[in-house]
Amino acid sequence: MQDAYRDDGALRPQDQIALSLFLSSQDRAKLLAPQGVPFFSGRESEINVFRRALVGLEQGLLADATIAVEGPPGAGKTALMAQCIGEVAMRPPTPEGREWLPVIVEPDDTNAPEALGRTIDRAIAKRLASTNQGQAEQVLADIAHLVELAPRNQVQEVREVAELIRGAAKRMATVPRDEVNAVMDGTAQNLTALLPRIKSAGKAILNRGFSITGFSVGAAQATPNVSIADVASARGGGWNPYQIVIFVDEAQMIPARNPNTGQPSSVLYRIHQGRAGAALSLCVFGLPGTSQALADAGISRTVAERGIRLGTLSQTDCEKAVRRCFQQFQVANAAGWVESIVARSGEWPQHLAGYLVAAMSEIGACPAPGGGYDAAQASLERAIAAGDMTRQQYYEQRRRSLAHAGQLRLARRLAPELRDNGVMSEERLQAAICEVEPDTTKDERREFIQAAVRAGFLEERQDGYAMPIPSFAAHLLNEPPQPIASGTSSPSP
Repeated sequence: MQDAYRDDGALRPQDQIALSLFLSSQDRAKLLAPQGVPFFSGRESEINVFRRALVGLEQGLLADATIAVEGPPGAGKTALMAQCIGEVAMRPPTPEGREWLPVIVEPDDTNAPEALGRTIDRAIAKRLASTNQGQAEQVLADIAHLVELAPRNQVQEVREVAELIRGAAKRMATVPRDEVNAVMDGTAQNLTALLPRIKSAGKAILNRGFSITGFSVGAAQATPNVSIADVASARGGGWNPYQIVIFVDEAQMIPARNPNTGQPSSVLYRIHQGRAGAALSLCVFGLPGTSQALADAGISRTVAERGIRLGTLSQTDCEKAVRRCFQQFQVANAAGWVESIVARSGEWPQHLAGYLVAAMSEIGACPAPGGGYDAAQASLERAIAAGDMTRQQYYEQRRRSLAHAGQLRLARRLAPELRDNGVMSEERLQAAICEVEPDTTKDERREFIQAAVRAGFLEERQDGYAMPIPSFAAHLLNEPPQPIASGTSSPSP
């Protein structure tokens, strides 16, 4: 069993990034390395939940393996997803010899069996293209099922199909990665032209549809009521060498029906129940409302620890992120910078990322004579002011969400009590809303709570509701930011 995940604060391969690239990115979570995003820190309990789920999958426990991560905008969901993808990609094969394969799927494709199948096929094709030719040949043994499907008097014709695929896979193992899709598309066209000439065998196989090593041919769109198990079966064992983990970002947008047919879909339900016909599991990340989207799609509940709600980081984890950043870019004389950045961020992941970029933009203009950068020659005040602007923009987006729902005035009235009380029961929150707006109906109060959750103003917890972003109250109340602590300011150049 793999050891528990612990963040020791040391630099890792994912932290190796050039300063110019770090500063030019608008979203640090998009700077995906194979192992995760730069300077990702903390989230030990969440990653250990994920690791325990992977251990269960290795033991064949496919049912109830779904993980659902939910949190307000800016809680670090995409960064955590990238870290989990790295966990899968770097994991050794299962005891049965399956290779781990992370597959990122768009929300709309999760309940469309054919689209989901094609997405998995392309992930397998890219994996094959990244291996050497010998490994690709070993996997290509699965094409024998095409010959088995053919009538005896047409085995030779079907072998031509198999050889066409074999030749394409060999080319995919040698061409540059940016040419893989062209090889796949050309081969699919050749297969489509060849199959109708194989008379009854070709007609039977084409009507059924099949996919091998990334090539989807035939009835991919002709059977609107096909299930994910049918799609897996049509691959003829092509998915069998893989332990596939499906990742979905913005999962609150998962549709309850197949978007291509408008019909109810059981795809996610089957995957969640371990009845997809292949080693598939699901890990989703989304805004508040994700749990309801899953319920509407057939997953009414997950194992208790696998329903994860993201909130603030700890102060220690924030300090690890800042120190990692400064170590990677060889920042000297940074006394006071770490403490100021962490304090100003309010331990909120997106704020922390904004202040890190602001700090390195300022420090990066002050190279040290022996290499790296000298924070003593940079202005902490200017860096904090730039980070404040980024934080202000974030809060303006949240504020506009409340204003659009007509709930801004009520949120401002409730902010002090929510901030002071920490967690409020639903009954107390309803009563507080009545005190502020006595004429509201029960439905209007419920509507406010739902809108506030979507905007990141409220977060539902087991014992009630709380403000997931503590510093949001100060913004709503137009309170000035706390001054930088005395003695932490570095001189301006």
